[in-house]
Parts: sequence; structure tokens; C-alpha cells
Amino acid sequence: MIRVAAAAYGCERLPDWAALEAKLDDWVSRAGADLLVFPEYAGLETALVGNAHGLTPEGWCARAAERAEEWAALHVRLARKHGVHILAGSAPVREGERFVNRAWLCAPDGAVGVQDKIIPTPYERTDMAVVGGSGLNLFETALGRIGVLICYDSEFPELARRLVDEGARILFVPFCTDNRQGSLRVRYCCQAR
Repeated sequence: MIRVAAAAYGCERLPDWAALEAKLDDWVSRAGADLLVFPEYAGLETALVGNAHGLTPEGWCARAAERAEEWAALHVRLARKHGVHILAGSAPVREGERFVNRAWLCAPDGAVGVQDKIIPTPYERTDMAVVGGSGLNLFETALGRIGVLICYDSEFPELARRLVDEGARILFVPFCTDNRQGSLRVRYCCQAR
């Protein structure tokens, strides 16, 4: 049996990186699970560390992208320290002049894999300069084969079907929505998958 903890994680303005590390360490230490799943765009919190007032959505992406490697490395350290698998909350990563929305699956042995969101929403494309990722990845872990679809990707059944056909036993869908309707849409799509 695998114990999974999913976080309804709230991003907040923090004074420095040490405060962010302490916050995440506390969340991970209290989870009591084998695999922890943080939501889509939890990594945007890195853009709020320090003085980050007056940024546009694309500005948040640019600032978070500057810190994406550090964000991923933090989750690798936490996975090792606490002996858990962590699906880190996604964050923008720069791809040329635009961004991809990337999540990291971190294992207790230090292994890390990435999954980019395949199909960005219209808002992501127009306001955040986000483009789609290039492919799906299947992660071989001590917990079994894991696939990840990020939010809107869950609405396209062929993506989930491809992961299952390749042997995924667990399918995670971190998401971020603005309202109840969006949350229910993702929930029902995931149940259908």
C-alpha cells in the first residue's frame, strides 16, 4: 500500500529563501506519506520571495524561471532528508523567449525526472507566454510506474491513455484553478481517466 499526501498549498510572500525552505521542510515533515504531491504552479512562490511587488503574470514567470533549478534542488534535498517521493509543485522554466510549465518528481535516492505540461491553457499562452512541452514521461520508481499530467492535460484522454498503455500504475494530476467550476472540471476529468 502506498500512502499519498496531496497538498492544498498556499503561496505567500516570504522574506527570503530560508523562510521558503523552512516552510516546505515543515510541510514535508508533517505529511506522513510515501509520496507527496504539490499543486500546479506552487513554484511561483519563488517569485514572491523578497521584494516582488508589481509583477505582471509574465513577470512572475520570468522571476520564477530564474529560480527553477534552485526550486527543484530544494525538493531533491527534502526527498532525501525525509525518505519520500515528492512531486514538486510545477514552475515556469525558460525555453527560449517563452516558458514551459514543469513539474519535478524527486525520489529519496536523489533521482529526479521532469514532466512539462503538454497543452497550456489559453490564459497561459497569452498572459504568461507558456508553450507546451514536447512529450510524456513515465517514471520508474520504487513505488511503481508513475505518470504525470498537469492540470489541463487531464482533459485530453489520449494523453492518459498513452501513459497507461506504456505501463503507468499511478497517474498524478497537479492542478491550479481559480474557481469551483475549474476544480470540478479537473476532478471529473481525472475520475474519467
